[in-house]
Amino acid sequence: MVVSYKLYGTSTQSTVTVQDTTWATDTIRLEGTDSIQLVQRVASVEGKEVSKEVYSFEPDFEKRYSAIINPIAAGAQKNGYDFYAGTAYADPGKINDFRPPTQSAFPFYVADDILLKTIVRSNPGLVLWKDGKIVMKWHWKQLPTYEEIKARYLK
Repeated sequence: MVVSYKLYGTSTQSTVTVQDTTWATDTIRLEGTDSIQLVQRVASVEGKEVSKEVYSFEPDFEKRYSAIINPIAAGAQKNGYDFYAGTAYADPGKINDFRPPTQSAFPFYVADDILLKTIVRSNPGLVLWKDGKIVMKWHWKQLPTYEEIKARYLK
């Protein structure tokens, strides 16, 4: 599990146009019976301006994931181990905006930042669990390779 109690970055408001569809429901009597059928149809489609928050992240923080965390995640997933991230309460849009620049192909879960800091005081930090118990914790600057983790801890 990788722990990031904060995803370092900034947000800006952006306005985008989305399609807003209005539906109408018609009641149609079936010929030769007393039954009716409800049929939906598109009444109108209009462009609607929506304000959206767009997030960008510090390049050094992105690099921690793309260059250091992701190779370990890929090795673990390739060998059938679960790999996931825990981060502090974050807008789902923030997490979705974080994935493409970091190429993080694992699930993100949210928790209280104090809880995450209690687990590991590094951002990001890696925690190896086995049967609900912590086996080892690493600061991102002292992270071994997946092969070293596998050889020493995943026997």
